[in-house]
Amino acid sequence: MSGRLPIARALTLLAAVRAAPLAAQAPARPALTPEVRVDGAFGREGGAFGGAGLFGDAGLYTRVGVVAAVGLARDPDGVGPGDGSRTVVPAARLEALARFHLDPLRMARRGVYLGGGVAAAVRDGAAPRWQLVALLGVEGAPRGRLAPAVELGLGGGVRVAVALRRARPGRR
Repeated sequence: MSGRLPIARALTLLAAVRAAPLAAQAPARPALTPEVRVDGAFGREGGAFGGAGLFGDAGLYTRVGVVAAVGLARDPDGVGPGDGSRTVVPAARLEALARFHLDPLRMARRGVYLGGGVAAAVRDGAAPRWQLVALLGVEGAPRGRLAPAVELGLGGGVRVAVALRRARPGRR
């Protein structure tokens, strides 16, 4: 029997070395969540933008990321063809945002979040205009692999956005 004990120990040691880590033991990787969005800004320099963003976890409740968007905006200094109306010019926005989710584990169908950050707005090749951004949003229940969201915010005027984000099981 003494010959079997070292063999059993060797097999146990081999099994422990070759075993894959359990899910709870795996190192946590920050999940990056892509989104596509359409924004409408209302105000002196309002416009319409289409964009994409990428957000990552910064704790259980907070997501941080960037959004880049391009579109058309009113030029408050431009004059239209003879009628005194404002012209529309190409525009772009780059935003760095943080969102604080009140229901990060998707316990309810819809989850409210608050957010803020900074944006650099460029119109027709001019120098960037820096703006503070504040927002209130609601993320809906996932539909397949996507979760819709709507946002109301301030930053360069009042803005409304509709976004589609990759849905994560059990997380917002």
